[in-house]
Amino acid sequence: EDGKTFSRAELYALQELSINRLKLWIEEDEDKEARAKKDAETENAAQSKKLHEQFVKSKDSLRIRMPPDSFIKQEFSKPPSLGYGRELDGVKPKTWKGPQTTVEIMAGSGLKYVHATSKGRQGNDGDLEKSRRMLLNKGYVNKNNFDINNKDSDDSKFNIDEYKKQLKTNEKLIEKREQETKLKEASAKAFNDWTQQKDLKDQAIKCLKYILPSSSSNNNNKNSNSS
Repeated sequence: EDGKTFSRAELYALQELSINRLKLWIEEDEDKEARAKKDAETENAAQSKKLHEQFVKSKDSLRIRMPPDSFIKQEFSKPPSLGYGRELDGVKPKTWKGPQTTVEIMAGSGLKYVHATSKGRQGNDGDLEKSRRMLLNKGYVNKNNFDINNKDSDDSKFNIDEYKKQLKTNEKLIEKREQETKLKEASAKAFNDWTQQKDLKDQAIKCLKYILPSSSSNNNNKNSNSS
């Protein structure tokens, strides 16, 4: 500037300052880029977590607790077998509806939980409601098939109050309980009868010792007769 000249030392110092400033700018840019990348990764992770939680929540809302195998064998009949000829026309059903719900499709699969394909909207039942209602009609009342944690559920058919009501008033469930009670009583009676018979038999065997003569007394009688 104005014909001013710089010494070699000054030029070297200016060069070093320029290089250091460039390095500083580069480092600042790299730091900004790293922060931006980290912020983007954090945001993506949070978004992925949120989407996953929504997916799990949606999936869990469609979950159905299946009855035990013994219940399924009793309540879910097998489809009619295909027959040939007319010899069984009188006993074969004329029509047979295939599985209408996920519960029917998965009956006998051995799974404890299955997931419905849809949920009811605007008053129309989806696969979830149909499956739950089918299980209730067959007498299977399980709290996992009710909206226990949602007392103000829009679907009053499956809220906690309905669960408590079903436990007390479900006719098929009451019938099953009565049958189980009768079976237990019959089993207990049969066991008591068997125990009494066994005691009588044991007592009879003990009494035989005093009724039947011993072998030694028989020999003495024989000897006395021969003499």
